[in-house]
Amino acid sequence: MLNKTALITGASAGIGKAFAIKFAQEGWNLVVTARRKPQLEELAQQLREQYDIKVKIINESHKLS
Repeated sequence: MLNKTALITGASAGIGKAFAIKFAQEGWNLVVTARRKPQLEELAQQLREQYDIKVKIINESHKLS
């Protein structure tokens, strides 16, 4: 079986979160990113526990100046 990985942006809420859950349900490992780190960490832990997948968090805030 191939390991599948999806990159989901805006995964802390809304459609990004819905996509993260859907891909997790189908067994995909995830790389998730969003601005709201606490919500992102909570979702990642939930998905790891519920679907036994790998979830990598990218949360880098960059200021444009």
